[in-house]
Amino acid sequence: MSTSGTIRAITRNLQKVLQGLGIYYSVKASDDAKDLAASNIPVGEIQYEGEGFEDAFGQRPGYIDAGFAIKVLFVTRSHADIVREQQDWTHKIRSALTVDALNSDELSLGKNVSRVTILKAEAVNRKNISSINLKINIRYRTD
Repeated sequence: MSTSGTIRAITRNLQKVLQGLGIYYSVKASDDAKDLAASNIPVGEIQYEGEGFEDAFGQRPGYIDAGFAIKVLFVTRSHADIVREQQDWTHKIRSALTVDALNSDELSLGKNVSRVTILKAEAVNRKNISSINLKINIRYRTD
């Protein structure tokens, strides 16, 4: 599989993990509560943020570090409820984003993904909508 095929498969597997948790997936999540259907809450967004390329030396395989931003939106209720919901979802997502989960489907034979790192999880609270924003790094083998 080409490296562009691998990163597309990783992105599909990220979406699959979010959907498996019960997060409605959107290409672009709206930041406006009136645009979110109640049946689609929480709604998630995956943004590809680019890649860092590493040369292979000697017999070692080459690796690429791919950056993603995951945003999950919630309709704001009471402050205490939204804080608990943000905390719960942050840890659900952290627990679900494993090397094994991302090495599924097209990547199950090659096991290209070797590491998943959550660089930051941030809670954002606004008047009508709250979110968690996760910055993640996924390392995968190029050969």
